[in-house]
Amino acid sequence: MINIIKLKKNILNIILLSLLAALLVIDPFLHEGIFRSHDMPSNLANFGGFYDSLLEGNFFPRWLGNVANLYGSPAMIFYYPFSYYLASAIRILGFSLIDTIKIFILITFIFSVLIMYIWLRKHTSTVAALIGSFLYAYAPYRITDIYARGSVAENTAFIFIPLIGYQLYLICDNPNIKRIILLSIALSSLILSHLFFVVIFAPFFLIYLFYLKPNRKKVIMILISLVLAFSLTTFYTVPLIVETKYTHYDISPFNGSEYYTQFLNFERLFLPIWTFIDKNGNKEYQTFQIGLLQISLVLISLLVFVVKSKHISIKIKQFYFIGLFSLIFPIENAEPRETHKSSLPWEITGPI
Repeated sequence: MINIIKLKKNILNIILLSLLAALLVIDPFLHEGIFRSHDMPSNLANFGGFYDSLLEGNFFPRWLGNVANLYGSPAMIFYYPFSYYLASAIRILGFSLIDTIKIFILITFIFSVLIMYIWLRKHTSTVAALIGSFLYAYAPYRITDIYARGSVAENTAFIFIPLIGYQLYLICDNPNIKRIILLSIALSSLILSHLFFVVIFAPFFLIYLFYLKPNRKKVIMILISLVLAFSLTTFYTVPLIVETKYTHYDISPFNGSEYYTQFLNFERLFLPIWTFIDKNGNKEYQTFQIGLLQISLVLISLLVFVVKSKHISIKIKQFYFIGLFSLIFPIENAEPRETHKSSLPWEITGPI
């Protein structure tokens, strides 16, 4: 009887989270066409070419023949392919290109929230897990990721951040071959969804492992999963590494001195500003803020730390303050000038 009650509560929580997540991405379904965003036109073009290449029998599409005014493009050598593989499963059902992207954004957004809830439940109460999942969904970074940037790849990657955390927890709790395989699949999915996210989330996962305190056997099993993940993704990573030198990947409006304009000041990071004026005087609908709800939670937790410091373990304190310290990296003048410009500085706010 108790198990049935718990099951019903979990189902209700999942339905509630799904509805809350869907509310945020339901707007595109209320209008014809697709919303205007930075990368959406290129995403539609690339996905269309990717899907056509799949239909031609190319399981690993490299060349997109119907883009660039029909001159074609080798974009899929370098662009993250996993979101297009998943979206193709929707496209094959007969949906249009635009409707496929809309549905895919909705599904991936909902799944990212549900998996976050499942992971958080391993560490917190139901209420805390619901709140954490809600904050994960309604973080300003994720809203701007979809509606301003149109980043289908990043939206997909946000599924696998909590999934990797969940699999790490399981493998440290009760290691076995099945969990090695599942962790390697989760890691592979993140690599293929957004390789840069592997880089910026790696410190977070290392800190999380420090919190879980795996023994030598469990560490070896995690390393095996990591080796398997990199092996499974060589069809993408090896051509990416080898052939990048033949491209002008460094051509970008944000290279040179413009790169350093992409660092954030305290105003852009902490104040609820949803638009800004770019260097050409145009109004841009994009935000870089952490979020008022998220900041409020940080302040409340700081108060709890002060009041109940003696009852909080050292591991949790270290985990918490390292997270606070990470706030300085996207702030202007916080990162060394010699840092390799592999992406834009404000993308570091993704883990925050």
